[in-house]
Amino acid sequence: MENNKSPTGNLEKSEDPKSEIPSYKNGKRPAISLHIFIIVTITLAAIAVSIFIGQINHRKTIQLATEQFNKQQLILARSAAVGVENFMVGIETDLLALSNFPVVQRMETAHMKS
Repeated sequence: MENNKSPTGNLEKSEDPKSEIPSYKNGKRPAISLHIFIIVTITLAAIAVSIFIGQINHRKTIQLATEQFNKQQLILARSAAVGVENFMVGIETDLLALSNFPVVQRMETAHMKS
């Protein structure tokens, strides 16, 4: 078996240049500014998407809150209408009951004004 170690103890590089595949074009790393540009672009895209989704959610939340408020107001209005109607029915019933008393039937308009 061959000894691939040099006298310093490091592994020797292969003699065949085709066996080594450079990881970068022309064997050079891209400039740091390209890395920064890519990171900034991805970050800005993520921020833009987040803002867009946030606006959509905000609109939907406002719409749902408005619909819920309107439904609650309608329920309250109907409840108030039923309360007023019951009150008026009660007054009408009381007036009809009072009208059957002989004392009320004999009242004159002069007594009612005072």
